Amino acid sequence: MEDLWPPPSSEAAALIRAVCQQLLTEADGLTDAVTGPALTAQGDPGLLSDAALTLEDRTVNRSDVVQWLTSNIQRPGGRVEPYIADRTAAYFRDLASRGITPDLVGGWRAALAVAWRRAVQEYLTHDGDRAVLAEALDVTAQSMAQYALDWFAVMREASVVDAVSNARAEAIEMIQLIASGAPVQPEVAETRLNYRLGRMH
Repeated sequence: MEDLWPPPSSEAAALIRAVCQQLLTEADGLTDAVTGPALTAQGDPGLLSDAALTLEDRTVNRSDVVQWLTSNIQRPGGRVEPYIADRTAAYFRDLASRGITPDLVGGWRAALAVAWRRAVQEYLTHDGDRAVLAEALDVTAQSMAQYALDWFAVMREASVVDAVSNARAEAIEMIQLIASGAPVQPEVAETRLNYRLGRMH
């Protein structure tokens, strides 16, 4: 994945790596700190009232926390490839099937605010050149923000693929029902196939 900003200096890279190594040791605590505000900001009662869904949301958050931190340990300050596991995609499909539409942008905004504050706290525990600290903070902010943007882009693409796949599967199923002589309401068939049946074929 191509970086959209210059790489940090070796001194700033070393500082970013050290901070991310420390934050990785507290990944569970950071995940908990992020998840509460993110869930509240998503604001969907169907999500907030279901313990199994909120637990799954936390799992997604932990995956993102670990992905960003480990990537920045390996390549400090770089653009981080979003990791969308099958479990993550299944979770969002489950939400959609239940008619639950959380405010994901609001959730990400709240999560980033918490993660950024914790990162700044950790940076400030390191003594050193203020110019290096400023550079590390600037690059970290860019990497965090870009990760959120890239995450949404990947999820949007995945949703389009899913929607197309589901539409094709439903169309094939409807054609099989019609071909087998099953009783099918014409209006339902036309909607499913996006094709008007009452005409010459």
